[in-house]
Amino acid sequence: MIKLGLDVHGVIDTDPEFFSALSKTMVERGHGVYIVTGREDCEELTEEIAIKYKVSYNTLLSITTYQKEIGTPVSYLDDRKSQPIMNPSIWNPTKAALCATAGIDIMIDDSLIYGKYFQDIKTQYITYTPQMKKFLRTLFYYGGYDLRGL
Repeated sequence: MIKLGLDVHGVIDTDPEFFSALSKTMVERGHGVYIVTGREDCEELTEEIAIKYKVSYNTLLSITTYQKEIGTPVSYLDDRKSQPIMNPSIWNPTKAALCATAGIDIMIDDSLIYGKYFQDIKTQYITYTPQMKKFLRTLFYYGGYDLRGL
């Protein structure tokens, strides 16, 4: 079984059709799809992922929710609480810690900031660049790979 981590903003929201198809295929074939995001775990976010982007997943991991649960003070830029703020020295390594704890094999994210925190863990960190987007789409749609064997 492969455990795939996907970021929402900057990854899923930039190519929802692709990530909808990829995540559906992976879940149907018994793999784990994890949403790993900075946003707080809430109904608005789960609706955005499942309804707006039509992404299938098994588990949602939130930097904000995790940090709040362990007592880290969190502030927000807006009343909707969609933009959490905390000390970068706490925020930045949390995504890697969540992936390591969950045993995620591959994490796809758009930010270069988090990459250095993945160097000493098992999770392979992939930065979602335009070139990586082309590569992943080619593998999934046009590469002739039988993804049933994943």
